[in-house]
Amino acid sequence: QKGKKYVELLYAHSLEIALLLLESQDLSSQAAEVISKLQPGAKSLLEGEGMAISQELMDKIELLLEGFEAKASPGLRTTIERVKREIKQGDAFKQFGILLEQQKDH
Repeated sequence: QKGKKYVELLYAHSLEIALLLLESQDLSSQAAEVISKLQPGAKSLLEGEGMAISQELMDKIELLLEGFEAKASPGLRTTIERVKREIKQGDAFKQFGILLEQQKDH
């Protein structure tokens, strides 16, 4: 159900996110880099093999979220804060079979 929730949150804020990406070359570049680094793992995840994210990539994701948060409307900012909290608690990724690399063997 959380996956559905994240999709709904993305759609609810998609116009604002798109506008922020168009207005900010930095955000756009950061987002492109994160997506590029996530693609191989996402393919693995879709094939049922699970996925590991390096701490370096996790840091880039957090920086990207902070970049959006700094420019976001109050509604999007609240959503980003909630997602960041869920990431820190481990809830955002674990349920999808996504772990930090050091957690992969545990």
